[in-house]
Amino acid sequence: ATIMQLIKKSLGLQANATIMQLIKKSLGLQANATIMQLIKKSLGLQAGESIDDAELDAASSAMGYGAVKYADLKNSRLTNYKFSFDAMLELRGNTAVYLLYAHARIAGIVRKSGVDIDQLVASGTQVVVEHPKERELAMALVKFPEALEDMLEELMPNRLTDYLYTLSETFSSFYTECKVLGSEQEQSRLLLVEATARIMRQCFSLLGITPLYRI
Repeated sequence: ATIMQLIKKSLGLQANATIMQLIKKSLGLQANATIMQLIKKSLGLQAGESIDDAELDAASSAMGYGAVKYADLKNSRLTNYKFSFDAMLELRGNTAVYLLYAHARIAGIVRKSGVDIDQLVASGTQVVVEHPKERELAMALVKFPEALEDMLEELMPNRLTDYLYTLSETFSSFYTECKVLGSEQEQSRLLLVEATARIMRQCFSLLGITPLYRI
């Protein structure tokens, strides 16, 4: 079975389901959901909420152009690859769509906290690394300069895309096991969250991809 078939099976879809049906199922939408409902869901809007044209255009451009750029850059320049829109638009795995969603979720954590991160840093708040997953995330963050050096020395953008995806996966593991909002370590962990978001944005910038801030 192919990766696509396995994903479809995990979502309870038939083998011949289209990519649009897969996206709707992943977002919890009905099979007959409209394109506008799909876009609103991806931007975190309720059915009755409106969306202005500027935000819609920005989100569409970020996902569309980002998906193609990332798919090209994540592959080694020394090897060939098959051009596939289905693969580029996957909601899971090492794709721009997945990483844009991941960044939006991370940015949402800071936004939901209501904390001014710059003021938090100015106040002298320190990052306290105690939990193993905190340590893993901190180690991933400090490897950013190394990833840049590797990319420049080898002239291979995929070194940076590999780092970006690994960072996102490391953060996901951290967030699963380490409560952030409402925890005793909230301030320290918020700094780790914000650092992750900022490094992801720097990676996006270097790759020519526009980040999304809400889903």
